Amino acid sequence: MIWMVEQASQQKNWYKTFHNMLNSINYDLDCNYHAKVIKYDKTHHTADIQPLNNFSDGSKKAQILDVPVSKCCYQLDEWLMTVKDKFNGAIPTPIMHAGAVVVVTVMDHDMDDWDGTTKEYTPSSGRQHDINDSIIVGVI
Repeated sequence: MIWMVEQASQQKNWYKTFHNMLNSINYDLDCNYHAKVIKYDKTHHTADIQPLNNFSDGSKKAQILDVPVSKCCYQLDEWLMTVKDKFNGAIPTPIMHAGAVVVVTVMDHDMDDWDGTTKEYTPSSGRQHDINDSIIVGVI
């Protein structure tokens, strides 16, 4: 009977160990998050953003700079600017602007060597699911 108690205890310890390991792996993977736009560059369609979620100890995450912005986030704003004279200049606040809350996705691979076109590229590192490879995909 004692060996059954020891076996159950060992199984429980293994379960706890694997559970903690999986939590650690998941915590280190970046997938999607929401952020606040600090600065938006309309010419290059990039933004400096501040993730809204803090670390588990309450400390803030660092700002992420020059994040590419998906076309769907700014295309309506650009069109409205071309037709604003027809509305006597009374157009709504741009959707993509400093202060906007955005949805950000993290690409699977290093984007440092991507030139923003359809041209294929080879990542310069093995970096995966890193917050530095973010793209803004929506405005909330």
